[in-house]
Amino acid sequence: MDRLEFASDFTVEGDTLHGTVHVFGTRALRDGMLHEMSPTVFDRSIKFVAIVAYYAHDTAKPLSRPALKVVDGKLDYSLALGHQSYAQDLRENMAAGVMNHMSFGMIPRKWEDKPQKNGVIVRV
Repeated sequence: MDRLEFASDFTVEGDTLHGTVHVFGTRALRDGMLHEMSPTVFDRSIKFVAIVAYYAHDTAKPLSRPALKVVDGKLDYSLALGHQSYAQDLRENMAAGVMNHMSFGMIPRKWEDKPQKNGVIVRV
């Protein structure tokens, strides 16, 4: 399966990051193809899967389990940072303005390709 990554801005309150992963009804261009997510695509993962946030996508550097919820047509997150050395690195990089986005990776189980009249394919 293809791995998709999406960037998100965040706000910081103490040791907690908040932001929006995705706004449903919007499309993102990745690898020359438009991707659109169904509003229910994350329901199963939110309910049953233990989602983990990693520093720099490094599975050897888990930060914490983010809280995810769908609110007003958006997938929002809240991520409390722990006390690991790399979590402190993240705090310092955010304070210095070096890191100002989060990146979210996912591996879709299934999708449908919908060719558009203009020849562009939208993967839903």
